[in-house]
Amino acid sequence: MVDTIIQSRLGLILTRIEQERISFFCSENSMSVAVDLHGLSYVKGKRLLRNIINTIPFDCSILVIHGFNHGTVLKNMVRNDLISSRVVRSECFDFNPGVTRLIIRGRLVYA
Repeated sequence: MVDTIIQSRLGLILTRIEQERISFFCSENSMSVAVDLHGLSYVKGKRLLRNIINTIPFDCSILVIHGFNHGTVLKNMVRNDLISSRVVRSECFDFNPGVTRLIIRGRLVYA
């Protein structure tokens, strides 16, 4: 259900093609998102990633598939540029240098 709400929110700000780059994986107490940035420019990739992060209000992990064979612009953007202050850490995988996992903390809710 939560993934449906997030998908509908993203549908308001993303194109259909951008939405097709995103997959949601939900369990009982957590949600993960995978996004494929292959073929996007630096600006479009950063915009897509920021929109996803800003739309999800709670803690989650985002698996970013950026590739590495055709340049490192997207990889460097995901791993080194400050995309959002909500990114707690990024995890790189030795077995697949074309993927980075971002750990996102939820927005603070004030009572």
